[in-house]
Amino acid sequence: HAFFSLSVGVGSIMIYGAYMPKSSSISGTVVGVALLDTFVSLVAGLALFPIVFAAGLNPSEGPGLMFVSLPFAFGNVAFGQLMGVVFFVLVAVAAWSSAISLLEPMVAYLVERTKVSRAWVTFWLAFSCWFVGLGTVFSFNIWKEAKFFVNEGGVFHLYQWGATGGLDFFGVIDFFTSRLMLPLGGLCFVVFAGWIMGREAVRDELSIRNPALFGLSLFLMRYVAPIGILV
Repeated sequence: HAFFSLSVGVGSIMIYGAYMPKSSSISGTVVGVALLDTFVSLVAGLALFPIVFAAGLNPSEGPGLMFVSLPFAFGNVAFGQLMGVVFFVLVAVAAWSSAISLLEPMVAYLVERTKVSRAWVTFWLAFSCWFVGLGTVFSFNIWKEAKFFVNEGGVFHLYQWGATGGLDFFGVIDFFTSRLMLPLGGLCFVVFAGWIMGREAVRDELSIRNPALFGLSLFLMRYVAPIGILV
């Protein structure tokens, strides 16, 4: 949840930091964002899950909750249609804002390296992401029988149509991003900042002048964060 909601390990925070004024306090900003994200998550849970439980639905996670349980729940409560419209409009806004932050690291890198216009790079990257995203949509309808990494009776199949086990296209994308790429990216960040960057460089970037507070931050970065990510 932390990797997705805070965009940790995908380069978004690095890009935001590059655009921040030098006088800004990274540590203060990080604490503020983390607290606000936790507050919003708690409020959303307290607001949405009572609706799901009141309708007698299974509080599943992911697409099952958002696109199956919640629409049904909104349809069975007072002012549910209005609440449903407002909810999915906010979901769309959140999706667009997240897409912009996720796309910006690739756009900034390619514009700097290739000298191609920003508009052209943005268009083709957005189109590529949209095209790949179609596979996740089709995983719930016309491609739902397409399974990858199937193990049947000890026989492994990279791809098999109509198999009972394995992962669909959405499952493959979810596995590689949430189980491998995001944790690995986050681990590389904390190892680089904690062990490779110099102490003074880290102190200067974090804008922490208190020696005890900086020592605690460095300890968490070097030992606690890597163990937490691996576990």
